[in-house]
Amino acid sequence: HAGNVFPAFHINGNTISVESGKDIAGMTIYSADGRIIKKTSCSGRSVIMNLPHKGIAVISITFADGKMLNRKITL
Repeated sequence: HAGNVFPAFHINGNTISVESGKDIAGMTIYSADGRIIKKTSCSGRSVIMNLPHKGIAVISITFADGKMLNRKITL
């Protein structure tokens, strides 16, 4: 068993951390109206981002294998 490949999202104030069972290549945060708020590339299985404001956002994670996952969150 490869472990949990689905990411775990942890929100603390304006900071979001994502931990995954597989390597993350990058993460993009979109506002509710589709604008890019923040974008980062990374390597490893976790990423932490500070967001500029509270509200509804969509997180788009790109994994090292090319797969993507979108998740709607409320800060």
